[in-house]
Amino acid sequence: MQPEQTKSDVKKVRHAADLIGVTVLLEYFINIILLLLFRLLPDVQNPFLTQALDIGVYLAVFFVPFFLLTRWSGWTLRDLTGDGRPGLAVFVMAVCLAAGWNFVATLLSVGVEGIVNLFGYTEPADAYTLPGSTAGMLLQILQVALIPPVVEELCFRGFYLKTAEKAMGTWSAILLSSMVFWLAHNSISILPLAFGFGILGGVLRKKYQSLFPSMCAHFIVNGTYIVVNWVQATQPFAVQNGISLLFVLTELVCLVVGLLLAHRLGLCAAMWEYMRGSWTVRQRDLLRGIFTSIPFWMVLLAAAYFISRGLEVLG
Repeated sequence: MQPEQTKSDVKKVRHAADLIGVTVLLEYFINIILLLLFRLLPDVQNPFLTQALDIGVYLAVFFVPFFLLTRWSGWTLRDLTGDGRPGLAVFVMAVCLAAGWNFVATLLSVGVEGIVNLFGYTEPADAYTLPGSTAGMLLQILQVALIPPVVEELCFRGFYLKTAEKAMGTWSAILLSSMVFWLAHNSISILPLAFGFGILGGVLRKKYQSLFPSMCAHFIVNGTYIVVNWVQATQPFAVQNGISLLFVLTELVCLVVGLLLAHRLGLCAAMWEYMRGSWTVRQRDLLRGIFTSIPFWMVLLAAAYFISRGLEVLG
């Protein structure tokens, strides 16, 4: 490869990494500013109002940078969502694969937690707060299961994936957007779930030219989180065990059905094709472009800081 081509490839990759990094840094910045502003206000005692404010902060954190950088990049909403029209079988496959991967990722996260424990640390489980009213529960469903699948898919499998794909090819872009998706969750143990789902969502978006299958899959993952935590918070231990077993069996069935549909509908073949044939930039130039991006390094350092804050010394 000619030196001029190498320089051009590195520059394109660095530009994409810069753009993604700047967007994430803007999200961090807006989040910090809003949190500082809320500290100046009187404490909100109403749980419903607190949830509503959390939703407002979440939307501001994601949508302001997303809107500004999308407009600056020249992408339209149609560019990000795609103009494909996947059939019902594709949505069924996406939902089944998401549910099945939820089960596999749960097992893998145990291994990740074990590795963290070897270094003398542990990562506490999320503290789930059960809403005190039906309205609060509905708002929590909106906050966790409905809004994030739309917003995050537009950001990660929409803007980030399109931006990266333009510079480095399909498979590299899927991997990069998946890594950023994991880092955005500020957790080590969620690595298998977030990174794996990022790959699934990216392949679905590319294969079917539509963001809606991955949105549905995302809804299943987040919705499962609410249901499982609700059961643990409200049901007797014996009932919890029975429902947990039912969930595991359901996820296993979904995994098998999803894999069969993925083979039949060509998703597996498409993923293999992306892995083999979509490296438009040499791996060395790809890594040089990404890791010479100052904004991307700042994102890595910020993510490392927030992840470390969530760790506790193993007692």
